[in-house]
Amino acid sequence: MKKVLAIFLALCAALSLAAAAAAADATARIIIDGEEYIPKDALGNTVSPFIENGSTYLSIRSISDIFDVNVTWDSITKTVYVGTMGGNASLGEGINFYFDGEEYEAKNVAGTLLSPIWKNGIPNLPIRAIATELSVGIEWDNDNRAVILTNPEPEKVEDALLANAAELTANEMFAIRNAASGKYASVVSEEAVSDTAFSDDPVGWYVQAVDDEYFKIVYGDGTYVMDVCDHSVLPGGRLIIWNNSGTDNQLFKFVKQSDGTYIIKGKQSQLNLESDGAKLIQNRRSPAAMQRWILEKSDAPKPPEPTEE
Repeated sequence: MKKVLAIFLALCAALSLAAAAAAADATARIIIDGEEYIPKDALGNTVSPFIENGSTYLSIRSISDIFDVNVTWDSITKTVYVGTMGGNASLGEGINFYFDGEEYEAKNVAGTLLSPIWKNGIPNLPIRAIATELSVGIEWDNDNRAVILTNPEPEKVEDALLANAAELTANEMFAIRNAASGKYASVVSEEAVSDTAFSDDPVGWYVQAVDDEYFKIVYGDGTYVMDVCDHSVLPGGRLIIWNNSGTDNQLFKFVKQSDGTYIIKGKQSQLNLESDGAKLIQNRRSPAAMQRWILEKSDAPKPPEPTEE
């Protein structure tokens, strides 16, 4: 009897060790464009991606960081919002998942539904579903237990358009040229409410720093500034000129690219400025040249500081 008990206990110990080993193996690495990405939490601690039922999950903070997309957690309705917040989420048994304001059904390669998972005190999302939705290439390297993410190659900008490209410097006048069309950002009219437009000739904009990261884009004599109409956070929201209010829909970040162009990102929406051919709009990030901008020094006189209204 003692021998049987000893064998039983040894078997239990072996199974426990195997389970622990399996749990230890149920993590993955993240490789982005050939570079390993180490996820961190708000305190700077490493947070490992984990594998659940064959799918790799990562914290919403890291998802936001990797894919450069807004991810919001609503603790009242237990809802994860990726992109634009919206929809009619209500408290249920599990975690709701919304993408750009619509309820979203994440699926693995076999078509099985995947729900967000609550782990380590935070919601985690399936990486493949987000990558697929945002047109980011994704593969699984089984030998290295790694998720391989590949961003689309940026569209090449004609060298001739870059001939007069300038470095961004705060509080200077620039003409802002679209890298796809070669046309310059302008306005339909100089009224307080005017759609943006494009011109064949350079138009001066005063790029005014408000802090170390964000800028106002001031038009003409300084009366008006570039503004995301109606505080829209939706892809497709149009850009206008409006009286300076100092609100986040009038603040923009310039992100320099390797070819000397810039991506211009709105603070409130975290979407990129884009040319739709006729006017400026905001949209989710894309490798297309219509989302890249060339700054050229302008000889137009600097305006006085705009007055907040």
